[in-house]
Amino acid sequence: MADDQEWRDRQAIADTLHAYCRLVDQNRPDETAELFTADCTWKYRRGDDAVQTGREALAAHMARSLVGMRATSHHLSNIEVTFTGPGTAHVDSYVSAVHWFDDNRPEFQIWARYHDGFVKTADGWRIADRRVTVAGELNGHGPAAWEPIERQPG
Repeated sequence: MADDQEWRDRQAIADTLHAYCRLVDQNRPDETAELFTADCTWKYRRGDDAVQTGREALAAHMARSLVGMRATSHHLSNIEVTFTGPGTAHVDSYVSAVHWFDDNRPEFQIWARYHDGFVKTADGWRIADRRVTVAGELNGHGPAAWEPIERQPG
């Protein structure tokens, strides 16, 4: 049975994930990157060279990615927290996001999972490692660009 501290930690982790979505949607990449550790790693695309490192690089990547977008809307659900040690957790969550562009391109939609390694810091729970896997997308880069979501053959 979870104790009070574990429930507070679970809520703090969920709050961090929700803040990530809100800050991305508000186009605040520097503040979004503050939800990650300084030495974080992150992988949003397929390929061996897709792993990036560092909060500053993440903020720059996010700023570039959001250029030309009129709005984004990220929706997070199915948050599963597994504590892996004192002050560490693995967290899987689902994200559905829509991106609207300034020009006449059709909106880009994506359905994915965040696979996050969290650490508890003096500033609260922060994302130390993020990997994104994709179930599907519409009007995007196509399946070759994404790491596929884990799924048993059916």
